[in-house]
Amino acid sequence: MKKLSISEAKNKLPRIIHEVEMGESIQLTRHGQPAALIISIAEYQLLVSRRKSFSDTIASFRDGLSADSFIEDDILTDLRATDPGREVWL
Repeated sequence: MKKLSISEAKNKLPRIIHEVEMGESIQLTRHGQPAALIISIAEYQLLVSRRKSFSDTIASFRDGLSADSFIEDDILTDLRATDPGREVWL
């Protein structure tokens, strides 16, 4: 991956676009720190196509659950306080 400062990229934009169209990814930096990434439309569409919607993710999570995956109640009994609590005056 090629790295360029934003000021360099401003001066060489047509060449950068051509390189990106040919498959090169270019990282833009500001003061030496990564600021942005330029990728081709084909690479972007590939990334977006792999992403599931939130509802699809929840549905697949629910499908993966079984009755055996839940915590048994007797495990939690020692964790809860058994004292009656504070006295309340009404």
